Amino acid sequence: MFKEYAEAWRKAQVHRASTTTSVEQQLRLHVYPTIGERRLSSVRPSDIQALVRGLGEVLAPGTVEAVYGRVAAVFNAAVRDRLIPSSPCVEVKRPRPAPSSTLEVLTTDQVLTLADAVPDRYHALIITAAGIGLRPRELFGLTLDRVDFLRRHVRVDRQLVRVRGTGVELGPSRRRRRTEPFRSREPSATRSPRTLRAGQRMTKSASCSPTSATRQSSNTRS
Repeated sequence: MFKEYAEAWRKAQVHRASTTTSVEQQLRLHVYPTIGERRLSSVRPSDIQALVRGLGEVLAPGTVEAVYGRVAAVFNAAVRDRLIPSSPCVEVKRPRPAPSSTLEVLTTDQVLTLADAVPDRYHALIITAAGIGLRPRELFGLTLDRVDFLRRHVRVDRQLVRVRGTGVELGPSRRRRRTEPFRSREPSATRSPRTLRAGQRMTKSASCSPTSATRQSSNTRS
């Protein structure tokens, strides 16, 4: 059965924790309900096309592409294992992504208004996101020990990742380790009382081990 083989394939892969969770969810939620109980040899290209079309009605094109990639990888592995002569994932048409919209950058006043509208604990997050431009997971994994105020840059070498069944933990950034400069020369925002209070909380979290940070996050979520 497809599901039986796909689960064995999934558990044999070497992935990041976040990728492992993503693959499991994509197969369980979007693939197994349709072809999970089918024999590998019985799945035809038309079945895969129907699967993709159905996913395209409820998922974004990028998500459909990711799910299709998992399905294709499973069938390619089955071909290598000589369980089937060829993969049914051939000439399958996928939804095209919508044209990219024009990027609208917030003004300084808009950023400050947004920062003032959120609870104190998120104030520094908004200012840092606007001033440095990190990805969300990298922002969530940034602690004060990674910030060099003298040289005006931050060290980016980890991110917050979600691990199925255990909450969240700190893991390496998907991009290479790097430093990112402060893009704003206006110091007033980063020295406001709200940002400084948030920075003090970041200092405390920096002294925590990844394990304790995970426990704190899990307790917060529960």
